[in-house]
Amino acid sequence: MEKKELPFVVGIMADLSGHRPEAELGDLKTRDFKNIDRDNIDEVMKDAAPSLNLTVDNKLKDDKTQLRVALTFKSLEDFEPARVAEQVAPLKELLDIRRRLDEVLARISTNMQLEQVLQDVLANTEKVQALAKQMGIEKTAAPEAK
Repeated sequence: MEKKELPFVVGIMADLSGHRPEAELGDLKTRDFKNIDRDNIDEVMKDAAPSLNLTVDNKLKDDKTQLRVALTFKSLEDFEPARVAEQVAPLKELLDIRRRLDEVLARISTNMQLEQVLQDVLANTEKVQALAKQMGIEKTAAPEAK
């Protein structure tokens, strides 16, 4: 008796079309099975164009507002948190700010003189106010330390 290992194959039948008109999809009898593996998953997702439209509580503000979110996924990477954030305008703004701050931090870490100047400015509020006046920025209340 010869032992043979069979491949593990799973078949899934599901309507993953979202709210597309049936005319666009064709009759169920005429649709073909799609073989999906790690090499073609992005292509299959691009063709299927899964999307998600929902309204969520706005956690970026203290008020009770809500955000409309429309997400589209064209590859597995689109499910990563940063890629999702890029599709939501307020989160994209915060992500862009974070990236710019990371760039500044990278430059500061390689420029000791700039790092020292920034530490001096942050340690001396009078210098901050003088610099703000020089730049034409109106005096604002200093942020509270947390």
